[in-house]
This record gives sequence, structure tokens and C-alpha cells, in this order.
Amino acid sequence: MPLLSWLSESTDERPDAVRVDDRSVSWVDLRRQAAAVADDLRGARRVAVTATPSLETVVAVVGGLLAGAAVVPVPPDAGPRERDHILRDSAAEVLLGPVGAAPADASGPRPCRSTSDVARRPGTRSRRRRAPR
Repeated sequence: MPLLSWLSESTDERPDAVRVDDRSVSWVDLRRQAAAVADDLRGARRVAVTATPSLETVVAVVGGLLAGAAVVPVPPDAGPRERDHILRDSAAEVLLGPVGAAPADASGPRPCRSTSDVARRPGTRSRRRRAPR
């Protein structure tokens, strides 16, 4: 992907390179934050992201893409049934979203506390601890 290739090589430190509302980050900061998310997501094939109009969403999406995962946007105004359908149909293993967001149901991935925290769907392996074979 040209954007991700460019981002990995960029040294642009303009503080407002990426702006959402009244908040902004440089390309270097976006890369640093997204790399931290990507490290947490390594091994996940599908990542759901609550698609709010925020820098956290930008970081989560870029982090998911850097990790090599398919990123599934979840509308923040989706009702429980629609959200459950999206999560179930996409088979998302991880859900990144804002603090306090309610899970679709008890069997789905629970929202994380921040874009760098990862909540895994019950029954999936953690990358840090492998299940014995």
C-alpha cells in the first residue's frame, strides 16, 4: 500500500500532518502510535474498529493495516443487533473502540480501553502465550 510504505519512510514532523477536529499528530507520531497498536495485534487476521471520527480511529486503522490484518469498521451508532451481525459476519478476533463501549453480546470481542489495548474474542490465542500442542 503506497500510504503505508510512505508512512514507514516519512520523517515529516509537522505537528498537524494528520488532523481530526481540533487534535492533530505528525506523521512520525502517527507511525509510532500505530506501530504500538500493530505490535499488540500481530497474529490477528481481522480487527474490528469502532469508526468514530477521531485520531484514535486513525491510529487503530493504520495499526491494524500495519499488522497485516483486515480492518472492519463498525459504525459507532450501530444498534446491538447490527453490531453483533458485523462482528459475527466478519469473524473479527479483536475489537478496538472507545472506553466504555458496550459489547454486542457476551460471546463477542469486548472493547478495549484504548487503541493500544487489545481485547480478544474468547477462545482465540494470545500472541504472547501460545497454547500447548
